[in-house]
Amino acid sequence: MQSHAVSQAETPAVRLGRPLLLLNLLLLGLVVALVVLSQTASRRNFVERASVATENLSTTLAQAIEAEIDRVDIGLRNVLLDLESEHAVGKLDPAHVESLLGQQLELLPQLESLRIADAQGVVRYGRGVEAAGHVEIGDRAFFVGARDAGPMGPVVAGPVLARVSKKWVVVVARAWRAQGGAFRGVVYANLTAERFGRLLDGVDLGRHGAISVRGSDLGLVARRIANAGAPAEIGSTAVSAELARALVEKPNGGSYVARTAMDGIERANAYRRVGRHPLLVIVGLSTDDFLGPWRVQTTEVTALAVLVTLALAVYQHGINRELLNLARASRAYHRVAGPAAKQAPDHAYPPGAGADAWTAE
Repeated sequence: MQSHAVSQAETPAVRLGRPLLLLNLLLLGLVVALVVLSQTASRRNFVERASVATENLSTTLAQAIEAEIDRVDIGLRNVLLDLESEHAVGKLDPAHVESLLGQQLELLPQLESLRIADAQGVVRYGRGVEAAGHVEIGDRAFFVGARDAGPMGPVVAGPVLARVSKKWVVVVARAWRAQGGAFRGVVYANLTAERFGRLLDGVDLGRHGAISVRGSDLGLVARRIANAGAPAEIGSTAVSAELARALVEKPNGGSYVARTAMDGIERANAYRRVGRHPLLVIVGLSTDDFLGPWRVQTTEVTALAVLVTLALAVYQHGINRELLNLARASRAYHRVAGPAAKQAPDHAYPPGAGADAWTAE
């Protein structure tokens, strides 16, 4: 009888405690869900901002390099016009040709050199040619490309090691043709790798960002990184597998995330083709840099969630203690009140009537 009474007394406490526990568990689940959803959305925003920044930078730099090549091409066409007019009146005057090339170099100080090769690929005119002796470029890709390209735009190739200056350069070349279309040679200009490096200066890359310009066969032309590191190996074709796959799918521009083959730092990268030329601009921001604020934010939000969880735990613990005290008080009451009811004297009720008679009155 006593155990039955105790269970009856505990029932209200149990019925009150279970809903409160379920409510607190529900609140805890909501807090965890809010933290996960909010930080996932926040991370997506940080990644999108980095993606937009790299795409804008790569597009801007690609346009700047294309404009540089266009300026050089104007100089090449000016030389060709003068060569055609002079050749029309007779044999070329070497002194005049050298003067013509010197004038264009003054107008285009970014050039390392401006030279002319004949139809056999022998370099005939340009600064430093006489001192270098006999130099042939007939096997160079830009010479073959300009010879076979017809009257189309300039041929851009590089990086190549110049045979006269012994410097790494990107070449911009145009075919020199007679009025009937016969191939006479090539007029070409050399832009040094250092020139491309200067075009990349002044860009805010964060602590571990990087910008690269790659040319034919993805050979490295120039590279700039935010922190000082080992000098880039000009001409290196080592690239990440992610970039190689991205170029197959989107050769003119795209984005990817990868650890750079040169330094092993993970970056979110965007690449852009420089016009129709075989030059590629790659801009990368370190994931540690642009996700750093997100990680701090996640730590703060997680700490707040932990505090809320602890508050719920303390609250639930207090409720449990109160319910336990209520159950104990109920058991104590039944231990005392139960025997007292059993031992009530019969003379407490009128003869021939029990508690029912008193109740009826």
